[in-house]
Amino acid sequence: MKNLQTLIKAIDCAKKEEIDGLWAILKYREIGILRKLKSMSSLLGIKYEKVFEEAPKDSSDRVLDYDTRKTIHDILIKVSQNKIK
Repeated sequence: MKNLQTLIKAIDCAKKEEIDGLWAILKYREIGILRKLKSMSSLLGIKYEKVFEEAPKDSSDRVLDYDTRKTIHDILIKVSQNKIK
């Protein structure tokens, strides 16, 4: 499994303002994980279908909320430490 490699690569190349937007999307509790992935894909100019395909899923092909959010959170922490000082 590629586990969000397209999204991770896009986050690595994101500008500071995009990183801020990604944090806001991730932390906004009123929307589910699929909408978060769509919003992040749109913000970063990448294809949602590719991000969805790479997202961690259960045996019923449902995106795993916790695993997906944790992966995004971890990469945002790493990128934030390097870019936002």
